[in-house]
Amino acid sequence: MRKPFVSIIIPTKDEENYIGNCLKSLKNQLYQEKEIILVDSSSNNKTKEIVEKIGVDKYIRENCTISIARNIGAKNCDKNSKYLVHLDADTRLDKDWLERGISYLEAHPGVVAVYADFKPLEDLSFGSALVYCLARLENKFLKVIGKGNIAMLATGMIVRRKDFEEIGGYSNNFVACEDIDLTTKLLKRGKVKFLKEMKGYASLRGFKKFGILRRFLYWHKNFIEYLLGKTSREYIR
Repeated sequence: MRKPFVSIIIPTKDEENYIGNCLKSLKNQLYQEKEIILVDSSSNNKTKEIVEKIGVDKYIRENCTISIARNIGAKNCDKNSKYLVHLDADTRLDKDWLERGISYLEAHPGVVAVYADFKPLEDLSFGSALVYCLARLENKFLKVIGKGNIAMLATGMIVRRKDFEEIGGYSNNFVACEDIDLTTKLLKRGKVKFLKEMKGYASLRGFKKFGILRRFLYWHKNFIEYLLGKTSREYIR
């Protein structure tokens, strides 16, 4: 029996330091029924050259926000795609990542999406361990208040294409908390499952650049504004 087809969507913007290893981890996946769609927001460094060297199935260049880029990728996916994967460019995946996620979704029709456990890409330290633990606690808090977030340090999720399209995809009005907004809409259609066995690694570059405190204060500021119904235009990375 043929496995369902999957479209992997990656937004990029000046990702020359990360996109190569991200794409290599996708090329090494045990799951073969897939395409890779990269939506590049006018990178000014060597991102395009690296992508062309490694190869993707579709390369789209358009100056836009992350939410819009993810939606553009979804609109350009193969007509036979049953699942969409939304992934960040600074992530790396274990080779059984796709296999585990798709197998779970196929076996659990009441689950509309699964998301992954990302450990820090950089060497472990007290700071990176703290960030990881805080991210886990925040995800549990969101679950308690009836929200949720398909991002765990980074976005790495698999969603049923039908459900993604029927909720209208990502909101184009957010550049922060867009993952929470999407998860909240998906939860109205079914379960969203965290799969710890879907293992990957994500960079903590934002925390290193701006500091742990500033990064978390920024996130909570945007989250409060989201709860108040405000749209977000500020983005730091």
